[in-house]
Amino acid sequence: MLFKKIVFFRLFFLLILAEAPLPGQQSLTFFFMHDVPQSNLVNPAIQPECRLFIGVPGLSSIHFNYNNTAFAYGDILNRIPNTDSLQLNLDQWVKQLHRTDLIGFETIANVFSLGIRYRKYYFIFNLTEKAEVSGFIPGELVELAWWGNSRFLGKKAKFNSLGVSANYYREYAFGVSKVIDKTLTWGGRAKMLFGKANITTSRGKGSLFTDEQTFDLLLRSSFRLNSSFPLTTRVNGQGNLDQIDIDGNIDWFGLLMNGQNKGLSFDGGFVYNYDEKIQLSGSILDLGLIRWKSDVSNFTQDGEISYTGTGDNSDFNSAQYINNFIDTLEN
Repeated sequence: MLFKKIVFFRLFFLLILAEAPLPGQQSLTFFFMHDVPQSNLVNPAIQPECRLFIGVPGLSSIHFNYNNTAFAYGDILNRIPNTDSLQLNLDQWVKQLHRTDLIGFETIANVFSLGIRYRKYYFIFNLTEKAEVSGFIPGELVELAWWGNSRFLGKKAKFNSLGVSANYYREYAFGVSKVIDKTLTWGGRAKMLFGKANITTSRGKGSLFTDEQTFDLLLRSSFRLNSSFPLTTRVNGQGNLDQIDIDGNIDWFGLLMNGQNKGLSFDGGFVYNYDEKIQLSGSILDLGLIRWKSDVSNFTQDGEISYTGTGDNSDFNSAQYINNFIDTLEN
């Protein structure tokens, strides 16, 4: 997991060859849908065919996107031979996981948009609400949960890069593209950002070691979490965090209109017609940052716990034992 204290940064680069096969993703498909004004969102050099377009609430586009690197449909469902039935194969899925996999959700609601063509230029303005959540899942953590720790006897099961990044922000974007000649069109877009809420974790480290002789366990973890959201926290006399609660009296209107978390980002792109059959296009999107200043909270955790069993005279089913063990984990 990658965490930045008060800065949000995302760099996206995409280069597409028109004759090459494309993955089935909406963002990539937009590169070749130049008749649709929304295609400009993935490449600011694209000029829609219409001379004028207007988007207003209720009629503007709403975009939902899901992506992951952990599995595809065929990785978890297999057809049973000589039948029309499918079977769930989680063992196969767990075996093909990467060291770290990404799962992401994105929602983009276009509140207002305006596009105007003037000679060789195309000017576009967009007001957009954006929310995105990305989760980073270590493959060995999934293996441990599915197969248990017997596969890790005498070595560490590592949970490095476990984390989450969640952002909600408003974007005011102004873009312009220009036809240079019959082969080349370039475009750029400047965006003013206003962050509303953020939760991001650091690139933490974690591991579980199982002794191959005694089966004693040693759990080690450290990470950092930063947030920009109304939270109520309680700290004990030792300076350790006791409780985190979401403020029950959140001013939601104030949160939506919050202008303290300002940011800037830029897009750039091109469309190049190599010949009548081949078109090249590429873009760099969301190159910038947001400085989070309102309702900022920073949390750190660094510690370890060893577990050597319940002992000869203890009862694992005892409620008191379970409560004491949970208290130890919390501390």
